[in-house]
Amino acid sequence: MRKTIFVVLCLIFCACNTIFGQTEFPKDKKKYEEIKKDTSYYYGYSGKVSSMDTAYVHALNDLVGNIDKHYKKHALCKIGFEPYKDFLYDQSTKLKLLKGKKNEVALYIKKDVLRQEIQKRRDKVFKLVEEGNKAESECKVKKALKNYYWALMLCYSHPNGKNFTYVENDPYDLKRKEVDLKDYIKDRIEEVLENITIIASKPVKPTDINEKDKLNVELKLRYGGKHDIEMIDYFYNDNTFGSQKEYNYFQNSKSAVTISKDTKILNVLIDIEFEDEAMMQEEEVYMVMKYLNKPLVDLTKRNFVIDIEVLKNMPEEPASAEMPVETPIFNKLNANNDYYVNVMEIVERAINARKLEIAKNCFSEEGYKSFIKLISYGKYFIIEKPRYTFIDYKDEILCRSIPMQFSFSNKVRFARDVVFRFNKQTGKITSVAFRLSGEAEKNILNKGASNPGSVWNDDMRLVVMNFLEDYQTAYALKDSDYLNKIFSDSALIIVGRKLQTIDLPDRVNFNDVPQYKLIQKSKAEYMESLKNTFKSREYINIDFVESDCMTASKDRPYVFGINVKQAYYSDTYSDVGYLFLLVDLENNDPIIHVRAWQPFQTQTDDLVTIYWFKIPPKKTN
Repeated sequence: MRKTIFVVLCLIFCACNTIFGQTEFPKDKKKYEEIKKDTSYYYGYSGKVSSMDTAYVHALNDLVGNIDKHYKKHALCKIGFEPYKDFLYDQSTKLKLLKGKKNEVALYIKKDVLRQEIQKRRDKVFKLVEEGNKAESECKVKKALKNYYWALMLCYSHPNGKNFTYVENDPYDLKRKEVDLKDYIKDRIEEVLENITIIASKPVKPTDINEKDKLNVELKLRYGGKHDIEMIDYFYNDNTFGSQKEYNYFQNSKSAVTISKDTKILNVLIDIEFEDEAMMQEEEVYMVMKYLNKPLVDLTKRNFVIDIEVLKNMPEEPASAEMPVETPIFNKLNANNDYYVNVMEIVERAINARKLEIAKNCFSEEGYKSFIKLISYGKYFIIEKPRYTFIDYKDEILCRSIPMQFSFSNKVRFARDVVFRFNKQTGKITSVAFRLSGEAEKNILNKGASNPGSVWNDDMRLVVMNFLEDYQTAYALKDSDYLNKIFSDSALIIVGRKLQTIDLPDRVNFNDVPQYKLIQKSKAEYMESLKNTFKSREYINIDFVESDCMTASKDRPYVFGINVKQAYYSDTYSDVGYLFLLVDLENNDPIIHVRAWQPFQTQTDDLVTIYWFKIPPKKTN
């Protein structure tokens, strides 16, 4: 009788569970009890909650809290293991204990797995510090500041951050003392900032009649006496009523700002955090910035105060002498350059007066269209009196350059040098383009210079330089017709991370390389996507920060594999990544056979290069 009653009660209990929608998972419950007793795991428990999604969130928070208890005394701030949440959720084993009106789950992860991840993140901190040291030694100021500050953020987010030390590599200190890492990083950042000097010119009235209440101020930056620093970001504020902090940057040590005519003091604040870039490239760095909600370096070290009242009373500056150019390629104008200087001065006057038609006779028909399109890129003005250099190249004279600034409706400004190309026979300007960054240009012009047996010559360097200038300008000016023309009809266009072995068009094929996934678009798909992008964005600014070029072979020296680090800015989207182009420049019209874009986080060994491809020998007639 008792046995019958027990069976009936069990059936009723099961029926109730079914009626109320509850499902138990005895195997998972048993496993959870075992895990709680096993000291080689961390675990988290949700409690009984209303939904399964909520249960997983609670269990993850409990797991993070349990881990925090073991590490909090070694951490620099209370953010704890919040930056590890995605990793913990992905790597943990999930146990369902109860599902229905009440839901109950547990998560667990092996301690050894977490220790390995913690070590990986420690290694990343020290790698950033080393990259910062290297960039500082090469006077790459932005890269140095960014690597140092991001290393500092990751140091603060690391569970063992308090214990990090660094051995200073001081050749004059034989003892090589060990110092606290966070203090070392702060010292490096402050020393970089102390080497920066900003010089402002006498304010001048804009030529635009709509800006009669404004003043233009040219800014020049020096770093330890050097005047050719590639790029540094900054914020500025003219301290007048209603003014806001605005963003700008130095390019090739030059920049300019437009301020109120009532400005007395201009504050320039060097960016060391690069918050927008962190949001796109380093989520953990961005998370720590938002958590700390304050910079960790003395603001006075990065703030430059410029007395505008004093500058207003300065005498006019004499015309400055031409800056020396390191590379002899820039001095290769055989003809008298007076004619070209006179033409460029007419172009200058037209730009300053905002009466472009004044210079129309200086251009060919196509050249003038190109000039109008480029000038219409944004609201424009010339930053400083140009210092021209000329290159005698085939049937052209290349003129470098007019330094200009372009601004847009969201108060973003870009400083770009504009290059002009003359036809030697007609003396007319046939095309204009945005000049490459100082670093990218230097990489190209120095290619093969130290190797007497190198296949590289000045002609090859200029071919690549002109092509890249045209390529980046086409994206900035949204010139889909030009891009459509230079991409081969069967071009391989890669927009993903890695590649799988397939047959490539246009006579090139893969070498034996690792098997990689491919996100591939046809030329038609890519051009359609590009046109939609162009329509949806007010502006696009592409900057090739670094470059490297390889030739296919001695037999095909004008087939190039070009790798560039590309910074892409627009009003709705920005990123930094690596671009590879396999381009045939053997004829007058360039043909791109392969375009591959890979994100900033891509490992060096995974970057697409010319070595991935088999280039057939040149056909002989």
